[in-house]
Amino acid sequence: MKIKILIKSLIISLLFISCSEDESGPSSQGVDLELDVNQNRLDSIMVGFNNSEIQSDNFSLYSAKIVDSTLYIGVGYSGGCKSHQFELVWPEVINAIFPPDFSVILLHDANGDQCEAFLQELIEFDLSKNELGLSTESLEVMRLTIINGSNPDETVSNR
Repeated sequence: MKIKILIKSLIISLLFISCSEDESGPSSQGVDLELDVNQNRLDSIMVGFNNSEIQSDNFSLYSAKIVDSTLYIGVGYSGGCKSHQFELVWPEVINAIFPPDFSVILLHDANGDQCEAFLQELIEFDLSKNELGLSTESLEVMRLTIINGSNPDETVSNR
């Protein structure tokens, strides 16, 4: 009986010490989001992909959907002890085709989070408040391909 109690206590202890002592332990610390409309940065990242240079911490892409003027992206990543940042790098120039069809890159910064929890989030970007000036009609019909900044072979599209 004492061995079962000891094993249960050990398992519970391990769950609470997956982060270093100066951190509060696994919790939802939040996600910071940034929409960056920057053609030079987008081009630089694409050149880096061609040279096998990755500028993002690992994460997984699951889904993308635009509802009204909000882009929802399903992501998964390891962490749980620190706030994570996602940056959506968007081209400055959009082809003059209708409906719009273009690619963006999603980058992840784990801020050195070494915790081992695997988190799945639905992150949201408000596309009505950007420098692109896209109409609501364009947002509703656009085809957007999101490229994983940590694995450029992984993409999702809203259509």
